Amino acid sequence: MKKYFWIFLILLLSTLLFSTSGHTQHLSFEHLKSLPIQQGGRVKPLDTFAREIVQTVTGKSSFQGQSAIQLLLAWFANPSAWDTIEMIEKISQVEGLVDRVQVDIVGRAFSPQPSVGIETLEGVGSGLLLDVQLMVREPVTFLNRCDSIGVERVFGHVEYMQNQEEFIEHAFALGMEVGLALDLSTPVSTIEKVIEQIDALILMAVPAGKSGQKFDPAVLPKIGEAANFGLDIPICVDGG
Repeated sequence: MKKYFWIFLILLLSTLLFSTSGHTQHLSFEHLKSLPIQQGGRVKPLDTFAREIVQTVTGKSSFQGQSAIQLLLAWFANPSAWDTIEMIEKISQVEGLVDRVQVDIVGRAFSPQPSVGIETLEGVGSGLLLDVQLMVREPVTFLNRCDSIGVERVFGHVEYMQNQEEFIEHAFALGMEVGLALDLSTPVSTIEKVIEQIDALILMAVPAGKSGQKFDPAVLPKIGEAANFGLDIPICVDGG
């Protein structure tokens, strides 16, 4: 296996040299398909080996317009860029079933164990609309990065937001839909002055920042309170 690993590494370095040399020619992946790879006492073509790995991880034989071999090379070239592979796998499983997905970005203000950073979403390519819930301190500082990765709708938690109007105006200026999010203990009255300006509202049914918690019925009267504003916007309940 080590022998074939070094062959594979040499090919990988060759690919990188071609891509950074400034020449217009590119290394073809077609002639790599038959490269023998030993796995568990069996020898199989690289193409078969790569397809099996990519199929296991993403549920598909190709992903994001790249062949299995291209993906395998990318994983070897920059492993840290693929830290979100579990997220990629989950998103790929719901493509065709839903129109949009939401990813939570959780900072230390809400949890001692922060989630993936906003920059890791750059590696997630999907035809689905992307929502991001910012459970962070001063979510307005994350808006430019959300815009750069194609976020369609962004929610900011108000608990560590100094200026709600600034957050809303900046998100709109970048062309995103904007929503606000309230933790379980945060009253709806907190956003009374700006609720008519937003496109959607998230009400937490558990304390923000920790998964696996039981639904808390304390959120139910807050849903009614938000609905009493008479606005035609989605009221989303998160958690539990």
